[in-house]
Amino acid sequence: MTDQPTLPAASSSATVAVPREVFALSAVAAGARFVPVPFLDDIVKDRANRTALSQTIKAAQHDVSVQHLKPLYDTGSIIGFLLGIPWKLLLFPVRKVVRILGAVRGVPTDALETYLLARMLSRHLAAGGFASREGKALTAEAKRVRQAFDAAFKGTNWRVLTAALSGLRGKKAEAEQVEAALARRDVQAELQAFDARFDEAMAA
Repeated sequence: MTDQPTLPAASSSATVAVPREVFALSAVAAGARFVPVPFLDDIVKDRANRTALSQTIKAAQHDVSVQHLKPLYDTGSIIGFLLGIPWKLLLFPVRKVVRILGAVRGVPTDALETYLLARMLSRHLAAGGFASREGKALTAEAKRVRQAFDAAFKGTNWRVLTAALSGLRGKKAEAEQVEAALARRDVQAELQAFDARFDEAMAA
């Protein structure tokens, strides 16, 4: 019999306890698109997301291994990565120009994704998530949680959040800038709206 993950009930009142290190990691993710080395930009962003999740687990005093939650921070596959290497190398200059030109929206998006991943994990752990001791069950739950995260992320009001995070300037982005921007009242309202969308997606 397949071990199916038991998902906790959604709770809009679940605790949000994001460690301060996440703000610095969000700034790192925001600057990743400016790294001028093929593949390193994606590696930096993925590592920032993984570390943010790891720090969140540690702050929650939970013993789940971040390795079992890989679907949360690594949405690709080894085969897809290897097959895509020639095209990524060939298109890197064009891709880099596009990412830099799209920085007005892209930098806030990258910073917010890292923060929201940590915020989502904090709430999910507080609601009793990832309680299984079985690696496969944890990974299956992580896939379900990532799907709910992506659904909630699509509904983001970027007008408000891009304006709030417009002060970020790529490699010069600072943790204090991210923390101050996310503390704004209008941004807090959007973060709570994200929480509600995530809960709804998890309950579906």
